[in-house]
Amino acid sequence: MIGPSITGILIAAFGGTTGFGLAAVASCAAAGPLQPHPVRRTSAERWTRHASQLIEGLRFVGNNFVFASLISLALFNAMFGLSYITLLPVYADQYSGTGSTGYGL
Repeated sequence: MIGPSITGILIAAFGGTTGFGLAAVASCAAAGPLQPHPVRRTSAERWTRHASQLIEGLRFVGNNFVFASLISLALFNAMFGLSYITLLPVYADQYSGTGSTGYGL
């Protein structure tokens, strides 16, 4: 949760290459402990059970207004909010004229 804030400070202090490089190293280090876990094969019976549980969950969400609204809000944020975050460096550079230092801060 504090990673983006630390990355922003690193971008402001050392530039974009160093900040994003250290963020990439931290992400790889966080994913490292997940590597030794083997993937288990599942039988057709388990796939059928998982599919039926998925369908049951989709029916529940479709019939419940509160959960359908929450899922819709999350979908709206994923479609439009994340593209805004992706474009923030362009806004900082082109429109604000602050470059990577302003974006980091």
